[in-house]
Amino acid sequence: MSKETNEEEVIHSVSFDLEGSSSATRKNIRPSKSGEKEGMISSMKEVAESLKEFVEVTKKKMENKKKMEIKEAQEVVHEVVSELDNIPNFNGALRHRAIDWLTENPIKFAIIKALPLGEKEDYILSFMP
Repeated sequence: MSKETNEEEVIHSVSFDLEGSSSATRKNIRPSKSGEKEGMISSMKEVAESLKEFVEVTKKKMENKKKMEIKEAQEVVHEVVSELDNIPNFNGALRHRAIDWLTENPIKFAIIKALPLGEKEDYILSFMP
């Protein structure tokens, strides 16, 4: 027998010497195929549970992030509407277009907030597409 074959046999068999060195009472115990399958099944169940938990946590994080984004968007829209309320005679379709434009352009909205009241309408009409 080669050295590799002997090493494999040592790895795959466990011997217990129950009554000294008598070969008649020596018992070889080898791992069963069903034990290997059960171990693999158990490991796969653990991986599946871990993946399931990961998906649930990730899903909750994404839902929370989406809720926060919606809340922030609502706050921006509210702030834009409040700013446009200060501009007299700025109603109808023009106002709706301005709300869309300003909520999509935060820099333009910051400029509008900084301008004096008399210049806000002119600025919006000049730059809004």
